[in-house]
Amino acid sequence: MPAIRRRDTRSVLLRPLVPRRLGLAALGLAVALSLTACSGPANTTITVKGTVTDGLSTPVGVAYSGVNATVAIDGTDVPVASDGTFTITGVHAPYDAVVGIPSWNLVMVWVGLTRSDPTLALFLPGQMDTANVSGSIGTTLGANEVGVILPGGAGFAKGGTMLSPSSGPTFGPIAIGWGGSASRDTTLYALTGQVPTGGGPPTSYTGYGSANVSLADGVPVSGESISLGSVSTGAMGGHVSIPSGYTLDADGVVVRMGAPTGALLGIPPNTPSTSFTGLNVPVHSGIAYGITAKASNAAGRVTQAWRDASGPGTTATITLPAPAVPTAPASSATNVKPGTTFSWTALPSAVYLAELLAPSSSDPTVYIVTTRTSIPLPDTSAVGMPLTGGLTYGYQVQTMGPFASIDDFARPGALDGWIQLQTLFASGSGTVPYGTGSTDAPGAGVFWTQSDFSTFTAAP
Repeated sequence: MPAIRRRDTRSVLLRPLVPRRLGLAALGLAVALSLTACSGPANTTITVKGTVTDGLSTPVGVAYSGVNATVAIDGTDVPVASDGTFTITGVHAPYDAVVGIPSWNLVMVWVGLTRSDPTLALFLPGQMDTANVSGSIGTTLGANEVGVILPGGAGFAKGGTMLSPSSGPTFGPIAIGWGGSASRDTTLYALTGQVPTGGGPPTSYTGYGSANVSLADGVPVSGESISLGSVSTGAMGGHVSIPSGYTLDADGVVVRMGAPTGALLGIPPNTPSTSFTGLNVPVHSGIAYGITAKASNAAGRVTQAWRDASGPGTTATITLPAPAVPTAPASSATNVKPGTTFSWTALPSAVYLAELLAPSSSDPTVYIVTTRTSIPLPDTSAVGMPLTGGLTYGYQVQTMGPFASIDDFARPGALDGWIQLQTLFASGSGTVPYGTGSTDAPGAGVFWTQSDFSTFTAAP
């Protein structure tokens, strides 16, 4: 049996990304996939003007030259323009939007859309521009004093550095990566603090500052100066509820330097705990607070969440939802073919990403984005990329939320909270390292879950 090529989308946006240069021949989508029956009067149609982006909201037509993506809706397929946009007229809503990228052997189906301006964000590594930044914080760190320097703003998924005792006053070069355009302005944030001998969360904070910087792809920046001013220290507590049978892997307080669009910094307790008190946090104008946690079970299911909190002097609470669990087809099912039912358990206000993962890069992988808990397997032979008969595919379900509808998810910036939540846990279990983002996590917060991993064999 060929090995399953399991794609770890938990970190796919977060690891260092190498710009891709694709020059493969275009393979158009000849026939649209349709999973949703038309509703309303037959002569009621809309014009859909949408955009295809990667995980960092970079238009695919711009970032991936030569990728030749195609969008199919309601029986019509069109190529994605060089700026990532597409237009299809005469669409009956609700409709299914199918993004096909034959050069990547990828099909992505969005089920039940009604909006006329969807942003179809692919769950793929973003095309990143990078620049190295060097500078000074104006002081050398003392014994048991550490620091962090982070870029803030939307679309930054790489960058930042830790400063150790006796580091400084210089820093860098820091490799900062971003998506969206070849040139970006951002703010660098610096925070320093005292930690106990032997390590652990800070006991107090000693300096805080920021500096604006202009970035251009491949152009190094030097001589940046961040002046550190005074910052005070407060304390927060936290309480985390996790599903039965799960183990708490990491938790802690989240601070956003330069709120509401600055850089996230996770501050964990010494060891993960469902209840913690006295965790020291920096107090300064422009800093906002939150709480985050991650848990998993022996089957490989994972749940993460992050939400806003009131700040120093309070105890923040967060509840991790139980992941959606596939209920059909049964693991190791055979003779799976178009029309076979794929289903899973429900989560409130969730968007589901059903992943049918190919056994090799030469076979098609299918992603289905929906708010439904049961769908028929689409016939991807209609777009020239059928599942390879007789081969074993992986199957898992991710959820993201909260979202009011699939239309809510198909808006610009819908992945921002998801990207931030992923970056908070990018460095592995047991710690909550830094991350970056652009949108706070209000109310019940942002959640993400992943089911266990099963397999099925495609019909010959």
